[in-house]
Amino acid sequence: MIKKSSLNHAFRCKFIMTIFRTCHRMTSRVLDCQPALAKLLSKNLDWVGLMRLIIAILFTMTVSGANASQSWQDTISIVAKKADRLTAIGRRRGGGFLGTAYNELYVKEHSCSILGRMLGKKQHILKIEKETNIAPNSAHEFLVAGRSLANWVYNAKRILKRTRSEKIIEWNLDCAGKLGIASNEVITDLSEETFYRVDGDVLYILGDINEGFFSRLKAAYLKSPNVNSVALGSGGGDINEAMKAANFIREQKLNTTLWNNCYSACTLVFMGGVKRRIMSPYPSLMFHKASLPSGVEIPRGTGLYSMISAFVASMGGNGEKFTRYMLSSAPHQFTKAPTAELCAAKFATWVQRLCGF
Repeated sequence: MIKKSSLNHAFRCKFIMTIFRTCHRMTSRVLDCQPALAKLLSKNLDWVGLMRLIIAILFTMTVSGANASQSWQDTISIVAKKADRLTAIGRRRGGGFLGTAYNELYVKEHSCSILGRMLGKKQHILKIEKETNIAPNSAHEFLVAGRSLANWVYNAKRILKRTRSEKIIEWNLDCAGKLGIASNEVITDLSEETFYRVDGDVLYILGDINEGFFSRLKAAYLKSPNVNSVALGSGGGDINEAMKAANFIREQKLNTTLWNNCYSACTLVFMGGVKRRIMSPYPSLMFHKASLPSGVEIPRGTGLYSMISAFVASMGGNGEKFTRYMLSSAPHQFTKAPTAELCAAKFATWVQRLCGF
């Protein structure tokens, strides 16, 4: 004869496993269900307690399932409302103007976390999201949390408009190898390597400086004569193409600015601007030694560095400092020019809140 307690135990285990399988189907992630299962198995509950716990778990499952199926537009709308709500609470509690120093609060972290989720790199950005999770108590903290979420909304809308290849380029330039993300998380499956896009009076160029770069930049500009500024984001490339592009930019009396980080030969293109402006959140100018297509380093003392120094000086920059930064890192590494020194070295003519005109 089977004891009643054994029957109850068997039925309870079967019931728990049914809940677990339902959870797995709804969330599509076993890890979301394991804590619930562990909680059920670890507690010696009577039937009333068991049912209460299961109801709570089912509620969590429903929320998790809804979150998994939400579109990016839905998520942006939800976060925007939360940002407004937090800001309103901060103001009701007497909080004042935060100041422009908070304008770029967690912008880099938010951008990379959004890109990571969109590009299947979620496991590499969870730490960033945790670090930007603000639990407000005071009026000031409510305002700061609201600003952080507002910045997330702005960047989510911006990134959502980009093509997959544009997202990949931004991830490779601004996220891989930074903010605790491993450098080997670069994504290589690009359908296009460089983009030339006009928005208003700005020509945005995103991608590598390869053969034909100058010709495509020129063609993009001639199609849009109202352009007065070139915004750059690039991993670098061919020095000759970069210098030809810089000369053309100067001939047309265009300004330059940074849209994303600017590596290697991109810094030469940037020097072509009459006005060279860098705004928060301060994308970087990154330098290293020149190399042959084979990857072999071009050593100090060759005529190339003297030519580059003279070129930078002709554009109004400090050629000696420019080549000094180049020579400070091997071809597979980079040296970042300190933001505070950009105006002094005349690499930039204006850096927001720091220097220039």
